Amino acid sequence: MTTPNPSSQTFDALNLQGLTMADYLKVEPRLTVEQKTALAGHLAASLNAEGPDGRNGRTEDFVQAESILRLLAWNGEPPIVDAMARAAALNPHTPRSLAWALANEDDVAAERVLEVAGALSDADLVSIVQSSPNLAKLQAVARRPAVSADVSRSLAHHGDEATLQTLLANTKADIPDDAYNTALDRFGQVDAIVENIIDREAVSPAIVQRVSESGPSPQLAKKIAVKAAQTQAASSVPLAAAAPPSASVSIPAPAPTSPRAPVAVPAALPGFIDEQSDAAWETRLAQMVADKSLNEWALVRQLCLGNFDFFARALSALTKVPKDDVISKLLGDPSTHLPALWKAAALPADWLAMASAALAALVQIDRSTNKTDRDLFSKNIINRTQANLKSQKVVLSSLQQRFFGRPGSR
Repeated sequence: MTTPNPSSQTFDALNLQGLTMADYLKVEPRLTVEQKTALAGHLAASLNAEGPDGRNGRTEDFVQAESILRLLAWNGEPPIVDAMARAAALNPHTPRSLAWALANEDDVAAERVLEVAGALSDADLVSIVQSSPNLAKLQAVARRPAVSADVSRSLAHHGDEATLQTLLANTKADIPDDAYNTALDRFGQVDAIVENIIDREAVSPAIVQRVSESGPSPQLAKKIAVKAAQTQAASSVPLAAAAPPSASVSIPAPAPTSPRAPVAVPAALPGFIDEQSDAAWETRLAQMVADKSLNEWALVRQLCLGNFDFFARALSALTKVPKDDVISKLLGDPSTHLPALWKAAALPADWLAMASAALAALVQIDRSTNKTDRDLFSKNIINRTQANLKSQKVVLSSLQQRFFGRPGSR
């Protein structure tokens, strides 16, 4: 007679209804990857913070299941995390805490959640778009069933050409004029980008005007002329008659609006800024504080991306020091005030040298480099940060070395 597999017996004996963390930890060492994968998929698919009758709130079963899922996600075995992400992405009751944890994974699991999970807010999505170097994740965000104007702005600024193509092809994306302008600033010479803009159902006269003045190819000039005629018919803004395909198209219209987010800070602040309301900033940072994702890695990363404004606001949120005071201290005497702010924020002391080097690099690069190409601007900051650390003979830990080797990974 064949002897049953002990781990199979163990798994079959688990009471999946009402499974507790204590129960799971007793049998976890004897479970195979396949069994953990099945368990992760089951728990993620059935997780419901509202309870079976929609009124119970966070029941004990929910709390226990969520804790087990977070442990499985933390252990990071790819098939387990992938199964969890598949189920969580399709479960309308997936809690934000689990969706956020999965969205910050480095592999395809994150893409599944980012593409469809409803638990992630616009602030969550903007935060991930701004901080992640994983372009596949940005494309997943661009494919969502609905993309808000704020998320579109962030994608237009941080995404690559493929991300912009995906966003423009998404008929459910709300793309405001300033996002179109950002896309044209970065990829206005790419015919495919211009064509996808023109092909969208609703494009303002200002954007059609800008496209027409950009020296389009003869093939695109014809399409732009047709779009101009359509825009004229649908808009009360007076437009000149569309020119023939072989001629340049001239369409009088109001001047294009200036990009809203992110733009170069016009005053004394170095780097870039996202023009969000103070309330939106407070919500975003409060969520990051609650998730414990507003940490040393995120702050140094944002400096390397050129986001001084984010860095100052983050330190303000962590220290309760007014933002304007933080800015004044950092730009006035960073060698004195950054250590004090860093300590008050309860951030790891061994990351202070990294933050100081990155802040100095941002200020140095801002004074000597054009901000038109943001990717190049960021690369220059990273290179200068490493040079600053080397000149100061700072010995990096393995985690800090990983920061430069795989920025944005957890």
